[in-house]
Amino acid sequence: MESTGLTTSLRETLDVVEATGDAYEPLTTNEVTERLDVGRRSTYERLKRLVDQERLRTKKVGARGRVWWRPPPAKAASETGDGAQRPPVRPNVEFRALVDTVEEYAIFQFDEEGYITTWNPGAEHVKGYEPKEIIGEHFSTFYTDDAVAEGVPGKTLEAAAAEGEIVNEGWRVRADGSRFWANVTITAIRDDDGELLGFAMVTRDMTERREREQQLRRERDLIERVLDTVPVGVGVASSEGEILRVNERSTDLLGIVGDDGAYDLNDYKLYDTDGSPISQEEQPVTRVVETGNAVREQQCQIEHSDGERRWLSVHAAPLEDEDGQVDRVVVVGEDISPLREQANRLERQRDDLETELAEVFDRVDDAFYAIDEEWRFTHVNDRGEEFLGRTEGELLGRVVWEVFPEAKGTMGEEAFRRAVKTQESVTYEECFEPLDRWFEVRAYPSESGLSVYFRDITERKQRERELERYEQLVETVWDGVAALDDDDRFTMVNDAFCEMAGYDREELLGEPVTRIHSEEVNEEAAELNEEVQRGERDVATLEFQLLTADGETVPVEGRFGPYKHGDTSGRVGVVRDITERKEHERELDESRRRLQTLVEHFPNGAVALVDEDLRYVTVGGTPLREAGKTVDELEGQHLESVLPTELSEVLVPKYEAALNGDTQIFEQGLGERFITFRIVPVRDDDGEVFAAAAMSQDITDRKERERELQEAKTQLEAATEAGAVGTWEWHIPEDEFVAGPSFARTFGVDPEAAREGVSLERFLSNIHEDDRDRIERKIDEAVESCGEYEEEYRVENANGKYRWVLAKARVVCEDGDPVTFPGAVTDVTERKQYERELEEAERRYRTLVENYPNGAIILFDEDLEYLIAGGEAFEGLDVSIEDLEGDTIPEHLPAEFTDTFEPRFRAVFEGQVSEFEFEFNDQIRQFQVVPVRDGSGSIFAGLTISQDVTQHREHERELKRQREQLEAVNNLNGVVQDITDAVVAQSTREEIEDAVVGGLADAESFSFAWIGEVDGVTREVELRTEAGVDGYLDGVTITTDPDDERSNGPTAQALLTGEPQVAQDVQTNPGHDPWRDHIEAYDIRSSAAIPIVHEGATHGVLNVYADRPYAFDDTERQVLTQLGEVVGHAIAAVERKQALMSDEVVELEFRIPGVFQALEIEASSEGQITHDQAVPTGDGSYLLYGTATDDAWPAVGSIIDAVPHWESVQDLGQRGDRHRFEVTLTEPPVLSVVASRGGYVQEAVIEDGDYHMTVHLPPTVDNRSIAEAVEDAYPMADLVAQRQFSRTDDTRARFERLLHEELTERQRAAVEVAFHAGFFEWPRESDGEAVSESLGVSPPTFHQHLRKAERKVFEALLKGPVPSDEAAVA
Repeated sequence: MESTGLTTSLRETLDVVEATGDAYEPLTTNEVTERLDVGRRSTYERLKRLVDQERLRTKKVGARGRVWWRPPPAKAASETGDGAQRPPVRPNVEFRALVDTVEEYAIFQFDEEGYITTWNPGAEHVKGYEPKEIIGEHFSTFYTDDAVAEGVPGKTLEAAAAEGEIVNEGWRVRADGSRFWANVTITAIRDDDGELLGFAMVTRDMTERREREQQLRRERDLIERVLDTVPVGVGVASSEGEILRVNERSTDLLGIVGDDGAYDLNDYKLYDTDGSPISQEEQPVTRVVETGNAVREQQCQIEHSDGERRWLSVHAAPLEDEDGQVDRVVVVGEDISPLREQANRLERQRDDLETELAEVFDRVDDAFYAIDEEWRFTHVNDRGEEFLGRTEGELLGRVVWEVFPEAKGTMGEEAFRRAVKTQESVTYEECFEPLDRWFEVRAYPSESGLSVYFRDITERKQRERELERYEQLVETVWDGVAALDDDDRFTMVNDAFCEMAGYDREELLGEPVTRIHSEEVNEEAAELNEEVQRGERDVATLEFQLLTADGETVPVEGRFGPYKHGDTSGRVGVVRDITERKEHERELDESRRRLQTLVEHFPNGAVALVDEDLRYVTVGGTPLREAGKTVDELEGQHLESVLPTELSEVLVPKYEAALNGDTQIFEQGLGERFITFRIVPVRDDDGEVFAAAAMSQDITDRKERERELQEAKTQLEAATEAGAVGTWEWHIPEDEFVAGPSFARTFGVDPEAAREGVSLERFLSNIHEDDRDRIERKIDEAVESCGEYEEEYRVENANGKYRWVLAKARVVCEDGDPVTFPGAVTDVTERKQYERELEEAERRYRTLVENYPNGAIILFDEDLEYLIAGGEAFEGLDVSIEDLEGDTIPEHLPAEFTDTFEPRFRAVFEGQVSEFEFEFNDQIRQFQVVPVRDGSGSIFAGLTISQDVTQHREHERELKRQREQLEAVNNLNGVVQDITDAVVAQSTREEIEDAVVGGLADAESFSFAWIGEVDGVTREVELRTEAGVDGYLDGVTITTDPDDERSNGPTAQALLTGEPQVAQDVQTNPGHDPWRDHIEAYDIRSSAAIPIVHEGATHGVLNVYADRPYAFDDTERQVLTQLGEVVGHAIAAVERKQALMSDEVVELEFRIPGVFQALEIEASSEGQITHDQAVPTGDGSYLLYGTATDDAWPAVGSIIDAVPHWESVQDLGQRGDRHRFEVTLTEPPVLSVVASRGGYVQEAVIEDGDYHMTVHLPPTVDNRSIAEAVEDAYPMADLVAQRQFSRTDDTRARFERLLHEELTERQRAAVEVAFHAGFFEWPRESDGEAVSESLGVSPPTFHQHLRKAERKVFEALLKGPVPSDEAAVA
C-alpha cells in the first residue's frame, strides 16, 4: 500500500510500524507510543486514522488492549474463504502476557521449518538463551549431537505435523552445554484451511523430577523387596475398605488366592479378645477414616471363609489427599496366633505361680531396709516404705537417727549398735510409738552395714492380749467352762469348773469326760453337738448329774457347741450348777398347783395365765366349766386358737400390752352379757415381765342395775328443764344461793360449798365482766317484778375458761314479796361457736361473691328468687345487688334470654348440672349452674357462676391463627428450600423462573404465582412466566409510571421502591381499585410482590397470591424476600455465564469531559490514568488495578479522598515510566451493576482530564438500565456510542470460559490479583503475603488457591485445542 497522501504525523506513525523487524508483525498501542514519544491518546488517534485509510489493520485483544499491523501483500497474506486477510501468526497480547509471566515452562514458537520466532522468559530460564541469541535459530539446537545425527528433530516435526501434537521426554542441551531431562510438547499450528503455519513448543525441565522419580523407583523397589520379606502383612485399603494392594504375607493372612477378583476388608469378620464380633464402626480402617488418627496394636481375631480364625495385631494409619481428607489407609497386620498361644500358656503358668507365691506371701510379710556403716539408708522395699511411712526417695542417703530421732536411746538403737560391733545378728520385739505398731526386728550385720528385716506383729500382740483377757474372763466367770478334743478328753477347764467337780486342773486335763458323767450323757451330748454342726439348732443344751470327786452328784445344765481352730476341733461348753434353780422349780410347781386349784374354782368368771408367746400356762373358771373344757386341753394352746375371733381381736392386743408392762382394765360386751377384764403383767424377782394374768367377771347383772339407775336419772333430769346442766335456788331474804354440783362446777365454785349455800355474789363474780352488769340488772328487774328471767352470758369455770350459758328462772313471791329464785342453766358454748362460725362464713362468702372478678355469682332458691348475688358483672347495672335479693331471676332477665336460662336454673333442683356459653353485648360469658345440698344431701338452692371469657376465646382464636400461620411458614420454608434447590440446578433464566412460580403455585399456602418485568419503553409490566394464574391477569395493565393510578398496586410499588410489597386483604386494599371489577371474580384475599434483585440490579418482580387474608406476615415476607434474592443471584449467574458463552457483544462507550472538575476533585488534568482490571473479592468489594503517568499520579490520591467507594490505594511501584497501583473498592455503583448483568468494563482511561469508559454486555441485557445506572452515579456522563458485534477472538473466549467455568471465584481472584500485583514478575513486585493481605486471606490459603488455579490453566493450555490463527494474532 502506498504511503503518499499522508500527513507528517501519520507518515511518522506508519514508519514506526514498518520499522520493525517484520513490517507485518502486530504492535500494541503502547509499543507504538514508546517509539513515537507522544501521548497514548494521540498515538491511538493516529493509528485509528491509518486504519480508516486502510493502511493498517487492527484488532481488539484482552480486556483493554488492541494491536495494529501493516497488511502483507496479497501473495504473502493468508486468506480466508471469503478472501479477507488475516493478521500474521502471533499470540494475542493477553496470552503473551500470561506466557511471559511463567518461568517454569519454556514456551516458544517456530515456523514450519523449525526456526524459532518467539521466546518467553521461561525459555530463557530453562534453556539459558536470551531472545536475541536464539530467535532465528533452528530448534534442533536444543538436541544432543546423537539425537541430531539420528534425525530426531526432523522426525519430531513430521510427527507433530501429522498428528497435530506430540509429547515426549528426553535429554536436551542448554546454552552452557549442560544437559537436562525435558518434557516436551510440540503442537502444530494451522489456519482454518488446515495449512501448516508453524509449531508451538512447551518445554519443562524435568531433571529434578526424573531424578526424584528414579529415586522413588529405587525406593519403591527397595520397599517392595522389604515388604515381600517382612514377616508381617502390609496392605493399602481405600477409605471404603477395598483392598488396593497387599504384600505376599498379607495374602496368607487374608486368605487371598491368586488374582481372583477384588477383596474388601468389610467382607472379613473380626472378633475382639473376648471372642465378640467387632462392629464395622470399631474396625481399624473405619476408625482411621472417621477420626483421622492412627490405630495401634489393636488385637483381634480374623475369620477366613473356611471358618479358621487367626490372631492379629493390627496397626492402621491414614493417607490424606491434597484436601486433607483420608482417602486411603495403610494397614499392617502381624500374625500373633503363636504369641497368643504362648501368652495363654504363660498366663496359665503365671496364674499357677501367682497361686504358689500367694501362699508364700501369706506366710512371708517381712519389710526390709539396708543401712551402711554410717547409718544411712541404702535400700527400702515396698513393704518397708509402707511400715516406715516414707517413700524410698525420702529415705535413701539419710541417717536413720535423723529421720526417726525418737528411735535414739531405744532398744532398737542398742541392738543395732551391738550387732555392728559384734557382727552377730540380733532379734527383738518392740513397740514403735510413732507408728503405734509392734515389730519383730532381725538385724544381720555385714562389713558394709546392716540388713534389717522387720515384721509387723501388732495383730499377733493384739491376739495375745485378747487371749490373756479371754483367759482372765474365763477364770472370773461364775460358771464352769471346759473344752474337749475329738476324743472327748479335757483340753481346758477353768477354776469354777474344777471347784464344781472337786478336782484340780491337772487331774482333769487329758482325762475323758466320762469321769464327771455317765456314758449315756456323753452319747446324748455328742448327738446334740452334731445337730448344731448340721445347723439344726444354734446351741446344744443338756441337763445332767455331774459326778464330783467325792462321789456326790450335782444337777447342772450344760450349754455347748463345736469349735474348730486350725487342724484341731472338738466341743466347748459352759456348765452351770442348777441346784438352786431346781429347788425353785419344785417350789414353783407347788405354787402352781395351789394356783391351779384356785383357778379351776374361780366363781362367776375366769382366771388365766399366759406366757410371752400368748400360750395358756393355766386357765380356769366358770366359762371353762360351762364349755366342758379341761385345763389340760387348753394349757399350751395359743389364745387365737382357743378364743372366738371377735373376742381374740379384743383380748390379744390387751395381753400384749400387759406383757409390755401395762395393766389393762376394761369392759366388753359379749352378746347379751357384759364382762369386765383385768389383765396385769407378772414379774419375776428382777422386775422383768415373764407372763400375763387375766381375771374376768360377768357384770351383766350390775350393768342392768346401772341401766336402771341411769334411766331413773334420766327421768329425773327430764323433770327439770331440758338442756339444763345445773339447777339452783336462791333464797332471796337470806341471800343463800344453793346449787347442784354441775352448776357449781360450771361457775367454778366448790360443789360442797354450793350444796350448803353461798351468797349470790359468789356466783356473780365468775360472770364475764362485760356481761356482769347486765345480768345483775336483769336479776334485779326479775326480783322487783316477781317475773321471769332468761339471759345468755359468759361464765368462768374452775379451769379458768369461759363458757356460754343460757339461764332460765322465775321469781317466787309470797304476798308480793320475793322469796325464792329457782332456775337452771344450759351450756350453749358450742351453739354460740357455731353461730359465730356461721356468721364469719357468711361474711367470707358474701365478700367472695361481691368481689368475684370478671363475672358474677348468684345463689337462688326453688322459686328462682335471689338469695345472694354479687361480682364485677353487676357493676354498672341500673339495679343494686340489695334490690335484687328477694326478686326472682326472670324479673331481671331480658325476654330473649329467658328461654336459655330459666329451664337450666329450674333443672338444677332435679340434680342436673349444666355448663354453657352465652354471647351478648359483644361479650362471651361462660355459665355453670350447680345444685347446692345440705348435710343430708337434699337440694335447697341453686348456684350459678358466670365469667367473661371473651379475651380467653380471642386468645384461643389468636393461638389458632398463629398455629395456622406457623404451619404456613413451615410449609413455605420447605417450598422455598425445594425451589432453591431447583433453581441452582437450572441453566437458563426461563428455567429458573418456571421452577420458582411452579413451586409456589404447587404449595398449599398459595393459589398462584407469576413473574413480570418492566418494558423499558412503555414502562408497563410484562408477564414473563406464570403458574396457576388461570386468566387472573387477562386485561390487567400494570405500569411503573408514578402519575398513573395503575402504579399504586404491590407489583409496581415493589419495582419502584425495590422493597417487598404486601396487600393483606385485596378486597379492601386501595392499590387494587383500578382492577376491582376484574379481581372480584377470583377468590383471592392477599398478595405479595417481591423484587428480584442482585447487587442493586432488578431482574423483575415475583408475585404470589393466597386465598386467605393476612397470609404474608413478617416471617413469610422475609422468607419470600430471601427467595427473591436467591432468584436474582441465580439469574445474574446464568446471564454472566451466557454472556461468556455468547459470541455476540454489545458495547457501550461513555465519556465524562473534565471529570476532575465534575467530581470536584482538585487534581491536575495532565497525564493518563488507566483502570486495567477489577477483581471481585466478595461482599461487594473489588480490587482495581491500574497505572498512572508521573504527572497523573497525584490525582489518584485525590480521587481516593473524593470518591466514597474508593476506600484505599496501594502503590505497587513503577514499571517503566508508569506508576502501578491497587485500589480497594466497596460497592462501586457502575461496576457492581455491570458485573451483575454479566458484563465487564472493557476499558477505562482518564487522559488529559477526560474519562473514557467502554462496557461490554450480553445482548440480552437491557442497555438502558446500564446507561441509567451510569448516569445515576455520574450525572455528567454521556453515552457517546452503542454498537453490537460478534467476537472472533476464540482464544479470549476460551480463556474467559476457562476462568469462569473451571476456576472457583477464589481461585480466579487469586490468579488475577497475583497477576496484576506483579507476583509473576521477576523479580517479584509483590510477594504472597502482600497479595494474601489484599485478598483478605492467609498466605497458605492464597498459595493453595493459586496452585490449583495454575494447574487448571496449564491443563487447559496444554491439553485443550490449539488457538486459531485469528485468536493467536497479537
